[in-house]
Amino acid sequence: MENKELKFYEKLGVKRFRKFVYSFSFFLVLPFGIITHKNIKEIKRMVNETPTNYNIGRKINYEKIKNFKKMLLLNSSIHMLGLIICVPGYIDVITNNSTLYSTIVNLTAIFINTYCLMLQKYNYIRINNTLNKLKPKYEKELQETKENIREKDSKLLNHDYVYTDYLSEKDKIVNLDEIIEKSSLEQLKEYRNKIDFVLEYANKEEDEIHSIYIGNTKTLKIKMKK
Repeated sequence: MENKELKFYEKLGVKRFRKFVYSFSFFLVLPFGIITHKNIKEIKRMVNETPTNYNIGRKINYEKIKNFKKMLLLNSSIHMLGLIICVPGYIDVITNNSTLYSTIVNLTAIFINTYCLMLQKYNYIRINNTLNKLKPKYEKELQETKENIREKDSKLLNHDYVYTDYLSEKDKIVNLDEIIEKSSLEQLKEYRNKIDFVLEYANKEEDEIHSIYIGNTKTLKIKMKK
């Protein structure tokens, strides 16, 4: 069913519209690229590889694809709102109460928002197909990483895990299970690497703090006690 829907959107020209959107993005950033002394190839790479709410970028994984899927829903709501705003103008067009200028503007806005909605739906289906293929491998790796962290944590002696929030300027002691269940796979890999570092290099004769940055406002600290 989904493959038929994809083919339906492709027959309506969604893939050509997608190329147009990328070309339009390229011409939007072209002046900035020229100012920063980038060549055409570098500018195209910047357009294709920079993640935005319309472009997933190149460096992707299961979690980033899931987050991008949420952005598609946001984009769809924006374009749906755009279509709703066009309704009064469209009524004027079909009742012949619109000027030539207003008719062109309204029909263009309806066309763009309709195709943007179709493009979001097209990408949503493709992303769901990709997520379904990646999910078994992702879940296996996620579980193995969690077990690996628990095993390494058992080798650490006296220690606490502490979240530091720089906005509230508060510290909160947390247990390992709480960390593991709230973290992404990428974060778990960072934690595992940090625990490996602590196991190998920590000075067992002194108190030490080893920090892992989480986003822009939080840090996870491993506080070692002698």
